[in-house]
Amino acid sequence: MLLCAVAVVVPVVGGAPAAVAAVPPAAPAAVDWTVTTVDPAGRPSISRLTGTTPVEAAGVVRTLRYAGYRTTVERSVTIRPAGLSNDTWRPAQWHLTKYKAESVWAKHPGTGVVVAVIDSGVDRTVTDFAGILLPGKDYFNAGGDGGVDLIGHGTAVAGFLGAKANNGSAGAGLAQGVKIRSFRVFDRGSGNDAILAAAIVDAVDSGADVINMSLGGPGLSTALRTALDYAIAKDVVLVAAAGNDGEKGSPVHYPGAYPGVITVAATGFDDTVAPFSTRSPRMDVAAPGWDVTSVAPRNGRTDGSGTSYASPIVAATAALLRAQHPAWKAEQVAKQITSTAFDIGAKGFDVSSGYGLLDVQRALGDGCGLPCAQPEPAGLVVAVKVPAYVRRGGLVTGFVSVTYDKRPVGATPVRLCVTDTRRVCTAVRTNAAGRVPLSRFMTSPTLRVEATADVAGQYDGDVVDVLDGLQVRVRVVSGRVLVAAPEASGQTARLWRWDGSAWVDHGIRTLSADHDAVWAGLVRPASYRLDVGAGGGAPARIVNPVWVP
Repeated sequence: MLLCAVAVVVPVVGGAPAAVAAVPPAAPAAVDWTVTTVDPAGRPSISRLTGTTPVEAAGVVRTLRYAGYRTTVERSVTIRPAGLSNDTWRPAQWHLTKYKAESVWAKHPGTGVVVAVIDSGVDRTVTDFAGILLPGKDYFNAGGDGGVDLIGHGTAVAGFLGAKANNGSAGAGLAQGVKIRSFRVFDRGSGNDAILAAAIVDAVDSGADVINMSLGGPGLSTALRTALDYAIAKDVVLVAAAGNDGEKGSPVHYPGAYPGVITVAATGFDDTVAPFSTRSPRMDVAAPGWDVTSVAPRNGRTDGSGTSYASPIVAATAALLRAQHPAWKAEQVAKQITSTAFDIGAKGFDVSSGYGLLDVQRALGDGCGLPCAQPEPAGLVVAVKVPAYVRRGGLVTGFVSVTYDKRPVGATPVRLCVTDTRRVCTAVRTNAAGRVPLSRFMTSPTLRVEATADVAGQYDGDVVDVLDGLQVRVRVVSGRVLVAAPEASGQTARLWRWDGSAWVDHGIRTLSADHDAVWAGLVRPASYRLDVGAGGGAPARIVNPVWVP
């Protein structure tokens, strides 16, 4: 129960004490309250008192408690969509290209899975949602089913999640086959925790397998905590935006910061975390959310930025996992997403990207995902095979094995360093099997063996599908980028290098059906991007960034 303290003001006249004036205390302000009651079966019920004084709110609590309900009342907390303030424009859904969406759609239908989108509503008139939307709830219009969206935020979020593909419309979502229920908790701007908590409970009761919440606020009320605990107890996968206050001190942002919720950061085209993305020790994973494209109300298209847009991409992956593994618990789904993420920040967990960038292919068990398209420098593995223990004065014989991306690095210069009492380094070359013989007479009880190698020539890039089906093969050989695109013969291509803050032009080439276009003199290591000109005034088609080790 909240207690309200009233201050009595004693005025001072002319700098000297005066008689105490009879000043009536100010009347307690009427505000909005959130009331949480839990019935004997453990189901929370959330209600809202609008324009009510503390005394009146306390009376409501006494009445409910007298009836035997566990009841809490607290001032309502304002929540806002997590992506409205960062909207920009961009002409392509590059996140679908990155995750090879066509392959995902062919292999992993989300049939039988229901995802609740708690947001500003989802425009039911959008062609991309035909046959996908199930009745939800509108907390502003009695009897509404969540199919109205006055600001476009929820429509865009639902588009990233499951907008229908291959229907001639502009947008597509990652999880094809899922059904979506819209719970409208924003009208034209912000909502509050009472409505959000009620929507979570209603979404759980409607049979949602996954709940996406691209929203949040600074406080964790009893209502919100109770509703989240209810959803977790009912084995629902909860996904939420981390927030967009990374440049404002990264204040705590709920429900994303709540344990049991998959918290999602936003990344850009180059796989770096967006500066606006909130940093948090409760971060779980990152996903594309910086300059990304989705559908808009009235069959429009929206291009924008925000963790709001990264969250439904993770929710889509969770939905596909629930369809693929019906017996998995929510925590198993969450662990699969975080354990297969591609590490993009400080090694291991970090507050910016959590456990790394979402890797849809690895999460779904399709083998090589982002690490193949963009191998880390740590892809070089040096294994030393020597006896486990050798006495002082013994002779060590064995070999050093060098592999890259699980392939032997054959006939390659290697710098081999061996240390017992001192460190001696020599330049050697691996044999065809990627091995270097090792023979060393030890003078100390311990032996340390290190090896480094330049393996840039060992990486062969994937075939990449660009936006309109054009096939482009990108390879990195001895520090050069080689591009083959027979279907685009005669068109130009421009290579860009990411310098940490902007894309730097690295030159333009004309593509040919007969030979590779070559860019040399690269800065290494770095990420590069290729723009293939579509010709005829059409926008350039962008190939995923390629890592040059």
